[in-house]
Amino acid sequence: MNKKKILVIVLIFILILVIGIIVITNNLNKEKEGNTNNTNTANLEVPDVEIDKNQVDYNNNATVNELKDFTGANGDSDLYEVATEYDGRKVLKIKDNKQYDVAIAGIIKQGKPEFSEIDKLKEQAPSKSGIWISERSRTEFLNLLKGQTDSKYVINEEGYLAIEDKSSQNDMDKKFESLISGSKLFAIDISGTDYTIDSVTGEIVENPFEQLDPYQAFDYVANDNSYIIIVTTNKEKSLSNKEILNSIIEQMTNA
Repeated sequence: MNKKKILVIVLIFILILVIGIIVITNNLNKEKEGNTNNTNTANLEVPDVEIDKNQVDYNNNATVNELKDFTGANGDSDLYEVATEYDGRKVLKIKDNKQYDVAIAGIIKQGKPEFSEIDKLKEQAPSKSGIWISERSRTEFLNLLKGQTDSKYVINEEGYLAIEDKSSQNDMDKKFESLISGSKLFAIDISGTDYTIDSVTGEIVENPFEQLDPYQAFDYVANDNSYIIIVTTNKEKSLSNKEILNSIIEQMTNA
């Protein structure tokens, strides 16, 4: 091969190399520009969503019926009251006494109550302070206490828990004694399900909390100084008796 041909090949190789370098450099610059644009876009401040304080739910004088129209809730107006959220927004809330009445009626009936039945069922509900145990739960509740308490407990004719012998007490016994002699009513039912009023429809619905979460020890309804504690049946043995008792005692103590 003569020198002329070699020179031509070398020049072609150099030309290809130069073109390759130019292409690679352009691609790198484009990629850098793209990253810069993305970074700038990511750093742009997202404008705050403006809240229309003229809406019904920000009116301090909003009525139940106005909020029903605004939210689409269609339960009986007597079921609701207006509550205020942390940001000042007004919301509909089922009255505590209505929720309590439905829950206690469900315990007395041992099933889903109808609104027309509640007044009659309430006549059988506990009204005095202390710890009342539903009829279907009394034997099971006393069994729940065994091995966790040192005192001897009974349930009297009215369904209230009483201490028959407190010559020996542990910390749990002392808490139970305080709750038994206190000024609040605690109604306990071991069923794993309770009944509540749906806030949108205003209908009575079942809440099978144990089925939904076997690790939930209880559900809870409050109205003034009266409290309902619906305890899990613990069918799957997800919790120990001690865990269940500690959970409900903590709730009652903090009520």
